[in-house]
Amino acid sequence: TGDPVAVKVILPRLANDAAALDLFRREARVRVQMRHEAIVRYHNFVLDQGLNRYCLIMEFVDGRHLGKRLSEDGPLRETEVIALLRRIGAGLHRAHASGVTHRDLSPDNVILRDDRIDEAVLIDFGIARSTELGDGLAGRFAGKFRYISPEQLGHFDGQIGPPTDVYGLALLMVAA
Repeated sequence: TGDPVAVKVILPRLANDAAALDLFRREARVRVQMRHEAIVRYHNFVLDQGLNRYCLIMEFVDGRHLGKRLSEDGPLRETEVIALLRRIGAGLHRAHASGVTHRDLSPDNVILRDDRIDEAVLIDFGIARSTELGDGLAGRFAGKFRYISPEQLGHFDGQIGPPTDVYGLALLMVAA
């Protein structure tokens, strides 16, 4: 179509790893369940014949990652934090309504479309947990240690669900 897209390609060293491929395929299946302005749009999951590797085709979001914005410009103003909380919270609400827990909330997984807080978009559902599909991790740790909830470390019987993202969202707001 000529439209710009983001292409997430499985790493060459993982191209023949069945577990990695399963996570990649699972991300595509999870992504198709959700449509919301605060969640990056998913287009397709394909095998690139030239690379002989699988790719996720998603909306291209032009803007900085929240992490880069924070490191370059410093903390957000109170009004910006509230706007970010509402925006990402609404996206998470949609994900949770679809049975999906992101579980990897961090400043690097939020892109500010056109560098606008009120246009923040949640990305990277690579380790998301779906009530329908599970998480594909078989009890292995995944995520960013600074932004994980206690249940991701085995506390509270390791029950991953929407409260996991609420905790992660609170840590994200503290960082902002």
